[in-house]
Amino acid sequence: MKRQKLLRTGNNAIILSLIISLAIIFSTSIISKTLLNLKKYPNEVIEVTGYAQKFIISDHAKWECKFSVVDSTLNAAYELIEEQYKAVSTYLLMNKIENKQITKHPLYVNTIYEKDAKGKNTNKIAGYSITQRLTIESDNVNRIKKISEKSTELIGADINFVSMEPEFYCSNLDGIKIAVLAEASMNAKERAESMLKTTRNKVGPIRSSRMGVFQITTPDSTNVSDYGINDTSTIKKKITAVVTISYSIR
Repeated sequence: MKRQKLLRTGNNAIILSLIISLAIIFSTSIISKTLLNLKKYPNEVIEVTGYAQKFIISDHAKWECKFSVVDSTLNAAYELIEEQYKAVSTYLLMNKIENKQITKHPLYVNTIYEKDAKGKNTNKIAGYSITQRLTIESDNVNRIKKISEKSTELIGADINFVSMEPEFYCSNLDGIKIAVLAEASMNAKERAESMLKTTRNKVGPIRSSRMGVFQITTPDSTNVSDYGINDTSTIKKKITAVVTISYSIR
């Protein structure tokens, strides 16, 4: 009887020992897998693209125009270009463009030579061509737009007048860029948070970020360029900013 009791005690000890050993092995396996995962994915991140756009109104305009004359002598051409400059200046003044807003560029003088029977220039001077170029700048963008469109009226006054397309700019463009980029960055974080919403993870610190091409286009434009677009043809513009940000996951 005593012997059976001893055998039973020994068997219990063996079973207990096996249970403890298995528990240790199982626990070690779990810890090893956890450490392995931590080692395998120490810098897990989520990369998202943020997008923002803003419509702005230009507050400065630049308009270039030119007119030219041709005469047989240089003195006569100079006198004629001065007469036409006075006529153009008067026209601009009538349209509320002040003299201080006008930049008068140096005259461009071109010598015209007679041609031979084959259409090639000879050494004989036939006359002179003189061109006067003007640049008009103003913060009244609508006025510049209007006068640039109607300035062809000068052609009816026998002036060889050419109007270039006016250019429209925003004086606070750097500040606007910073604001739009901030909005794009916020959009990127919102996208990352939305993607992780169904998991138990959260958005951590920024690991890396890069700015895409900054686009300034016409309001209805869908154009995208790898080199960026900087439209100056319209008063109203659309600014688009794209950023790509990588966040750590916690």
